[in-house]
Amino acid sequence: MNTFAYTTLPGTINLFVNFRCNYRCKHCYATFADLSKEKIPELGMNEAVEILSLIAREQLAADMPARKVTFVGGEPTLYQGLPDLVKFAKQLGLVTAVITNGLTLTPKYLESMVGCLDWVGLSIDAVTPGLNQRIGRATPAGRSLDSAAYLNRVAAIRQIGAQLKINTVVSSLNCQADFGEFILQAWPVRWKLLQVTPVAGQNDQFIRLLEIHRSIFEQFAARHQHLEDKGIRVIAEPVETIRGSYAMVSPDGRFFDSSTGRHFYSQRILDVGLAAAFSQVAFDAAKYDGRDGNYDPFTGSSQSFQPLLAA
Repeated sequence: MNTFAYTTLPGTINLFVNFRCNYRCKHCYATFADLSKEKIPELGMNEAVEILSLIAREQLAADMPARKVTFVGGEPTLYQGLPDLVKFAKQLGLVTAVITNGLTLTPKYLESMVGCLDWVGLSIDAVTPGLNQRIGRATPAGRSLDSAAYLNRVAAIRQIGAQLKINTVVSSLNCQADFGEFILQAWPVRWKLLQVTPVAGQNDQFIRLLEIHRSIFEQFAARHQHLEDKGIRVIAEPVETIRGSYAMVSPDGRFFDSSTGRHFYSQRILDVGLAAAFSQVAFDAAKYDGRDGNYDPFTGSSQSFQPLLAA
């Protein structure tokens, strides 16, 4: 396995710009309910710019072609300054990505980031409104997307020249579904399967009803393994791999991890510095490599062959 010699940060940093969302996904691990009870934490533009600048100045490992910043939430498209942050990150030389549920991802919105947005990750757990509503991937009024709506967004993403990734959380509600036909129609560069993961203080209300045994998750992954033969990279991440393998910045400007099953936060990055803050949280480089986290951020290709199911 090709393993990067990490300096301070891995190749991808997940920047949570907000936790406000138009959906109510029952499995959501990023409610940030453990932060401010008085106001919704949202990363200020000036703070975000400073953090991005620090990330861009961080030294890259010799075999790391570029560093990628993934803007997440909440629903990051509800963050008013997101297009400006994407443009700024691109000007700094960072590879840019946005993870979104797609509801507000209109062609006009995407056009505001043309030439600056390298990747769009669509979070898709079902392609029928009924199942999406059961999962909570719907607005409080019941609005959700179906397969046709998702494919319209896929077309708009390709129209601006961005690459497509799809993320699917596999739970008791969708573990028997067959996504093969839809994934072939959408044709993402990468399809990430995430076993639904309990995070104390974030998704306590419904998680016991959603959890599945790892063997069920592995069966779901195996059922879709044929997509690898079609040229679609499928990455399966069980709970054990997810925990501690992501470098994440919270909406109040701190690194955090969930390696112990709940969020643990560093001091604020702008108070103590990037390296000092990152050193305060758990990050497992071997897990990061094992889930193919070190793929080429420009092409999406793996740096080395990885098994379908990360160990």
